[in-house]
Amino acid sequence: MYAKSRYKGPSARITKRSKVKHFFSIFVRIGLPVFLLTMIVVFLRADFMQIKKVAVAGNKDVRTEEVEKLALASLTGKYFFLIPKSNFLFFKKSALSQKILADLPRVENLEISKNLNGTLEINLQERKGDFLWCSASNTCYLMSNSGLVFAEATPEEIVGKLIFRGQIDENPLWQNFSTEKGMQNYLKAANILNSAKFQVLSITAGLPDKSIFETNVGTIFLNPEEEMSLAAENAILLINDVKSKNPTAHFQYIDARFGNKVFYKLK
Repeated sequence: MYAKSRYKGPSARITKRSKVKHFFSIFVRIGLPVFLLTMIVVFLRADFMQIKKVAVAGNKDVRTEEVEKLALASLTGKYFFLIPKSNFLFFKKSALSQKILADLPRVENLEISKNLNGTLEINLQERKGDFLWCSASNTCYLMSNSGLVFAEATPEEIVGKLIFRGQIDENPLWQNFSTEKGMQNYLKAANILNSAKFQVLSITAGLPDKSIFETNVGTIFLNPEEEMSLAAENAILLINDVKSKNPTAHFQYIDARFGNKVFYKLK
């Protein structure tokens, strides 16, 4: 009987080395990328890589809590079920900016910055509700000097503002009372009347060639299709002339839509 030899020839050693190389190759091609990916995910999920605080500035009428709520909602959740949306590198400022502008109409513009200390800073620029647009039922909305109606006015915001009426039907939000050029035409005429101490209380867009200015001396008709500031000056000349003869005179209307010809009726 012969004992089995434990000697492994060259072919056996070569086969063993080939298996080691094969397993190492598999690790390099599969295991190493998985390991690196895992390390990257761990790094991106680390606490120091997250936005943990929201700071809001520049707001006066917009409540800080409203902005914070939208910001925190945008930080919730994960990308691919792995990477938090609060991650400093992956956070999408543009998406939050669009959401704030869509949900908070009083915000005209904003800047968002990410600080390394984990704070998301949101600096707001609010629309100015210089005027009011009021419906037939006297529900009033804030209107910018460009004519854009953008938010329902609070009782405190109604006091002391020039009121515009007409032109807009149904829901007035995000509608324009007039073009920017048209608004400038209205405002120039109103400023001229106010400067002459004839306070304009409201402006109503009536017929295409007739806008109604309610003032403390009576109703004035002007043509919005023409330069209303010139017509306002003619109205002032008439008012001053009539009041020089009758200081207590109050007008039922003054129609200044026909150039230098101004018609009026006293109360």
